[in-house]
Amino acid sequence: MTEIVFLTDIHGNTDAALAVFEREEPDLVLIGGDVTDLGQTLDGVIPFLEEIPAPVFVVPGNCDKREIMQVFEASAAVSVHEKTFDMGDITIAGLGGSNPSPFGTPFEHQEEEISAMLASMLAGMKKNRWNILLTHAPP
Repeated sequence: MTEIVFLTDIHGNTDAALAVFEREEPDLVLIGGDVTDLGQTLDGVIPFLEEIPAPVFVVPGNCDKREIMQVFEASAAVSVHEKTFDMGDITIAGLGGSNPSPFGTPFEHQEEEISAMLASMLAGMKKNRWNILLTHAPP
């Protein structure tokens, strides 16, 4: 059986997030965004992702700066924002950010954009034994 750990809203508290792996030995890790907090430096993101002892799939959260996409691409993690990824009998589709919030966070999409992105991505998604939609905010 495949064990999956899902982390989200870490907001820079990487020590607490990594402590999960003292108790769990997952086969797969999904990160649903907000790895950083508003205005926080991106410097610690790659070292954090590389300490995770399993394959990592990630999307940005609404509090992550848009520049985090380049950081994800430079890391060992697989960014699935607006993409799908097949891994054996698992297919992962991802959509990061959120719909507009009253806080004006850096990674927001209009409702119409979210609908179009999901429709486009899911239309081309391979139907597998296990299909996972990794999002930060529910669609």
